[in-house]
Amino acid sequence: MKIREGFQRVKIDGAECVVPVGRRRMDFDGMITLNESGALIWKCLEKGMDAEDIAEAILEEYDADRNTAVDCVEVFLEKLRKIGCVED
Repeated sequence: MKIREGFQRVKIDGAECVVPVGRRRMDFDGMITLNESGALIWKCLEKGMDAEDIAEAILEEYDADRNTAVDCVEVFLEKLRKIGCVED
């Protein structure tokens, strides 16, 4: 799983956001505001981690059970796939 070219994580007024850059701005008009867990998942994607490794990072950071962590990661990744931010 990797982030598609043309998306960048930035801080805007203290909030973690993902914005389109370059030609990607023509296809994606807007930005994604990341909550704390979303920012962690995005940072893991920047490192090239797969869904299983990202779930492990969630477990290390938060008091959650494995099923909840896996579900959280899968739901978020599916949203990113639908809007074209990531590819398998």
